[in-house]
Amino acid sequence: MIVSLQTLAYQKTEQALKEILERGMQGIELVSGVNRREDRDFKNVRNFCRDYCVKAAFHLSPQWFAGDLNPIRRKYFERAAIFFVKICGKYGISPFTVHCFDPLSAYFSKEAKRKSLEIVKRQIEKLSRLCEDLGIVLSLEVYPQFSRKLARKAISPEELAGVVKSLRNEGHKNVGITFDVEHVNSYFYSPVRFLKKHGDLVTQVHLSDNDGKALHQHLPVGKGKLPLKECVKILKNRAYGGMLVIEVSKVEKILESYLGVLKILRKVKK
Repeated sequence: MIVSLQTLAYQKTEQALKEILERGMQGIELVSGVNRREDRDFKNVRNFCRDYCVKAAFHLSPQWFAGDLNPIRRKYFERAAIFFVKICGKYGISPFTVHCFDPLSAYFSKEAKRKSLEIVKRQIEKLSRLCEDLGIVLSLEVYPQFSRKLARKAISPEELAGVVKSLRNEGHKNVGITFDVEHVNSYFYSPVRFLKKHGDLVTQVHLSDNDGKALHQHLPVGKGKLPLKECVKILKNRAYGGMLVIEVSKVEKILESYLGVLKILRKVKK
């Protein structure tokens, strides 16, 4: 498994890349919105990764969602996703992670929820075909919840897994799930249970921790109460060979998380 960092914690990509080398990490997940939307930026990243044997992946900005019920935002999501998919295909950056389901619009009625699920499937089918042509894995991530009441009504990680299974059955074999342990936990769904049931669908992993009192925190790995060791063990047993992306929002928390991940990996090997 490739221990990686996410550029969400950085203002400049160059700084993020140097941190990888200094700390021994093997990958980087670029987040749109941190880097400018320019071809040369991605070319520089890809050249750096290739020169230093570092793998690159991509995450579309958390502000954009597949399945958005607002047609204007939905159109903007599609334009942004297609733009970045083409650049990632040009420079061999994969997997490509997108968030699914507007965290607000799916709560109002069963009909809104049904419609959102249909829109996600339609949008992902379109993106999947483009990604497949460019040799990119398309990885879907459920958005975290911030309200206990709404979390019980929202489109759950289980339903996202159902969408992915349906897409794979229809021939979209390059579609998978970005398993974010804290996001899954925010739906009051056991991350361990999710992996045991749907681990074969996982194509990307985001790691952070939680103190058990809040729904969404992204604490450094090892500084909370989430069953991260059990999750990594299941992934290892399923021969997951992709990234373990450290997802924290502050630069100073990355080293702390990196040491936490290494500690987990040592325990899992025993």
